[in-house]
Order: sequence, then structure tokens, then C-alpha cells
Amino acid sequence: MVDLTQSPTLAGLFIGGLAGQVGLLNIWAVLGPQRWFVRLSATFAVALLFIGAVSLGVLFIEEYTPTAGEVAGFLFSMPLPFLSIQLPLWIGRVAGGWQIARADAELAGSTTAARQFRLQDALAAMSVLAVAFGLASSGVAVDGGDNPWMPFLLFCAGCSVWSAFSTLPCLWACFIARRKRRGAMVIGVYTMGMTAIALAVIGASLRSWPPTEAVVAFFLFHAALVGLMLGVLHVLRICGYVLHRAGRKRSKARLREGPPDDAAGEPASPFEPSGPE
Repeated sequence: MVDLTQSPTLAGLFIGGLAGQVGLLNIWAVLGPQRWFVRLSATFAVALLFIGAVSLGVLFIEEYTPTAGEVAGFLFSMPLPFLSIQLPLWIGRVAGGWQIARADAELAGSTTAARQFRLQDALAAMSVLAVAFGLASSGVAVDGGDNPWMPFLLFCAGCSVWSAFSTLPCLWACFIARRKRRGAMVIGVYTMGMTAIALAVIGASLRSWPPTEAVVAFFLFHAALVGLMLGVLHVLRICGYVLHRAGRKRSKARLREGPPDDAAGEPASPFEPSGPE
């Protein structure tokens, strides 16, 4: 549809919707209630099917048949950007014990335990990163060039920054903000502001302001990206899912327990009256 219509606005909406789905996959890969290797394996498999379907459509339109080496290089290069998108979310998981689960479900581990980065967790993270870098080196070697790693690493850094400025605000507006409508309005203003800043940076680097169609397409890209993630996360919240946080859980437990014994309202001395005369 995008190719036939030659519409930049439709392209912005379409690509923003694709990016929003990738963001949702990575949110669940990091914050879901299952074990980490189950989450990563399942979401990465879905992401490969998703990206493969889109790529097949593009190749069909372009009437181009890639070689086996190009397909292998593309597949091997995918895990590292996938993990780069997850980096800001993993910081929240490790530092704050973030976890999305049903409110009435018993978590496999407490949110406080989720903050404890043990030796086996460090070894597992190093193993995953080593495999991702090893596969990426095979994929980058297929592309060739004088310095093929630099654009690839810049792309991974861009994925991480994009995730920080898109997934984290949506999580706040859906699960943390007390007034959900006001949170959605804040996200709308935030999206417009971030689009304007990004356009200003692009215009300064190119030394010319982008054309009007490109500006509209860029805004629609961010609107579709944030709107899709925010909408699906709100559906999860309506279905009974909450964002567990270590500090929040402890404060709620304190409120349920009530005040300490020495502040329960008992008289400090037997000579003081215990109630109205």
C-alpha cells in the first residue's frame, strides 16, 4: 500500500506501527512474568517472524532475491539491536525490580529479589552478549566495507536511545501515573515536543529544514509508535496487569500493616486518660 500510494504520511504511520510492535515485544521480553530465557527466546522468535514477513513484502515489491549469505548476515545481525532496545528496560528491572504481571498472580520471585544481580545473572548476561556479538560479527563481515562496525554500533545506540524515549514514558503513563487521562495528555504533549526537538536536530545537521511532507510523516511516525504502545499497555492494565516495583510494594505492605505498636494510640502512661470521661 505504501509503495503504490507513494504517500509519506502513510509511510510514517506504517513504520511507526511496526516500531511500536517491536517496542511492545521488548517490553514483554524484559518485564514479563516468565523466566528470562523463556521471555527472550519467545519474543525474539516472534520478532524474527514479524521482521521476516515485512522483509518478504519489501523484497516482493522490489523484485529482488537475496543470496543465502545476505539472509544469514541479516539474521545474525538482529540479536544485538534487539538487546540494545531492551537496555533501558533492563536498568529498570535490575535497579527498580520492575515486573509486569497480573495483580492477583503470585510472582515467581519478589520484586526485591529481582533487584539482586547475582553472579549467575552476571554470567548469563555475559553469555547472551557474547553470543549476540559473535553473531553480529558474522553478519557485519558479510556486509564488508572499510569500517562496517561503526554504522552498526551507531544503529544499536540509536535503538537504545529510541527505547528510552518511547517505552519508558508509555510505561509511566499507563501503570505509574495516578490520573490516566492526564498521563495520556502528557504523553501527547511529550510526543509533539520530542518530534520538534528531533526535527530541529535533523535540520541543524542537514543545514536545511525538512519539507512539510517529511515533517508530517515524522510526526505521524511518533504518534503511531507511542499511540500503539500506550493503547496496548492500557488494554493489559484493564485486563488486570500491573507494574510491580520493589519500593512501591514495600510501601503498600507498610500501609496494610498499619502504624507501629508504640504509635497505635495507647496511652504513654497509666495516669493518662484512655478515653473520654
